[in-house]
Amino acid sequence: MKAHLQDVSIDNFDLSLSRLRISKPNQVTDVEIRMTKQGQLQPLAVRQANGRYQIIDGFKRYYAAMEMALNTLQCYILDVDLQ
Repeated sequence: MKAHLQDVSIDNFDLSLSRLRISKPNQVTDVEIRMTKQGQLQPLAVRQANGRYQIIDGFKRYYAAMEMALNTLQCYILDVDLQ
């Protein structure tokens, strides 16, 4: 599996896999607090799909970044298919 690190605009994410994750809003708040204090410590894992970046891992970081009005997030761009 090939991967490279890249900053991705917050507007370029595809959230179509989010329905597969359990949403706990209080955990997003915890992540937001940590990101405010320490910055983004771990990149999101994404793959390119239909001209966007489909989030595989990092939904809480994405939602926290939205609350913080960040413009970009650091991501590992993975060369993987949907399976």
